Amino acid sequence: MGKKVAGCVPVKKGEDGEWKVLMVQSRFKPEIWLFPKGGIEKKEKNWDAACRETVEEAGVSGKILCKLGKWKGSNDQKLIMYLLLVEQELTKNDTRWKERNERPRRWLTFDEAEKTILQVESGIRRPELLEMLLLAKARILTLDTTPESYSTDSSPEEENNEKEF
Repeated sequence: MGKKVAGCVPVKKGEDGEWKVLMVQSRFKPEIWLFPKGGIEKKEKNWDAACRETVEEAGVSGKILCKLGKWKGSNDQKLIMYLLLVEQELTKNDTRWKERNERPRRWLTFDEAEKTILQVESGIRRPELLEMLLLAKARILTLDTTPESYSTDSSPEEENNEKEF
């Protein structure tokens, strides 16, 4: 069984009113830009791991809007991904952004992100990234994303004892 990991597709509305998505550079294959994700620690909820990893890898935090789904990633990883509305962007000197010196981040339009994913050589391309991106785009356009619409006392879903992937 592969390692279970959680992550986020971070989004925000740009100054021009267009939705942007945040991608980080892979540490192992710099030509690949991806979404922040990482291992789920014991007794940690999936969405908590996703948020923690997003701060550590991308230096952003916010509110999870919804669960995007599950994918099989590279190295037999079992990925669970969430859509995150970014509310805070850490600066380069903020130590909460643990990978700030190793992993550049880039805000892209959804179209730019799609091109970035597809420009990678087919042998190392990560098709799950495109699926996540397209699903995030579809979801963000259907959700009411005004801050007043969020409920702060509910979780994205109850999934503590999720066994099947």
